[in-house]
Amino acid sequence: MKSKRTTSRRAASSRASSGRIPVRVHRAESTRRRVIDAAQEVFFRRGYEGASLDDVARLAGVAKGTLYVHFRNKAVLYLAVLTHNAGVFVHKMRLVFSGADRPDDQIRAIARFYFNHYRENPHYFQIFWAMENDQILGSIPRKLVDEVLGVFRESLAILEDAIRRGIERRMFRRVDPREAAVILWTMANGLLRLKARVAGRTLQSVDVDRLSQDAIEIFISGLSNLQFRSPAAR
Repeated sequence: MKSKRTTSRRAASSRASSGRIPVRVHRAESTRRRVIDAAQEVFFRRGYEGASLDDVARLAGVAKGTLYVHFRNKAVLYLAVLTHNAGVFVHKMRLVFSGADRPDDQIRAIARFYFNHYRENPHYFQIFWAMENDQILGSIPRKLVDEVLGVFRESLAILEDAIRRGIERRMFRRVDPREAAVILWTMANGLLRLKARVAGRTLQSVDVDRLSQDAIEIFISGLSNLQFRSPAAR
């Protein structure tokens, strides 16, 4: 007579070979997803420093010990939130990029998407900028940091590709596409930080939206040696 243990092993093997996900694995993934969703809400509402794992566990409806099963500390959980959102961000950027044909229009479309994304999700950028905090970085394994930075390198590569295509079509003068992409990316983030300060009423007279449009046109005219004209003057 076959033992119960042998029967159990064969049943488990049968489930694995059929490609079905074991119930416990499905539950673990569901719990992890619920924790990430709750953490995103808490981080967005209170910022990284103000967020607590107690609040995340309460909102996710799990015990704090369960939270630690999936994420060893707040920094790792924060990075999981960031990685998820970064993946969605890059996917949308690729769609925007493929929706335009001319390289200069691709750059404009990417820039509009980037600024609109900030307008709709300002808290997301705030937690991304928290990555510059050495205390946070010191709490996260280097492998995880490289993972999230890799996602953002993908978005930079999309912009780099648009610039390279402009050079190949002789619409842009010969420059280093990577360096030009970094310049534009840095400029865009500087304007977003300025916009965040304007929202804080420290620079109320600055029209950052207009500056953003002008900055993109200045960048494109610099690549193509065209005379710059402000969109407001057209």
